[in-house]
Amino acid sequence: MILIFAGIVVFLFLLVYIESELVKIEVRKDNLQHRSAELENRKKDLQFEIMNINNLALIEEQAKQQGFIFPNEADILGVLK
Repeated sequence: MILIFAGIVVFLFLLVYIESELVKIEVRKDNLQHRSAELENRKKDLQFEIMNINNLALIEEQAKQQGFIFPNEADILGVLK
């Protein structure tokens, strides 16, 4: 009788342990999905930033071909033609 009771108690504790491990796995999965979405958004932001820098470089190159002069960063004059 006591052996059966002890077996049932151990079985119930085992079920609770397994369920807690499943909950931990689910939480980790949600965290990883959230982190993955953040990284995808960061990737898109960086791609957009690269596009903007590329566009600025093209504009500067075309302006130089048309005779505009771009001063160094320390200069206060601005763009000259």
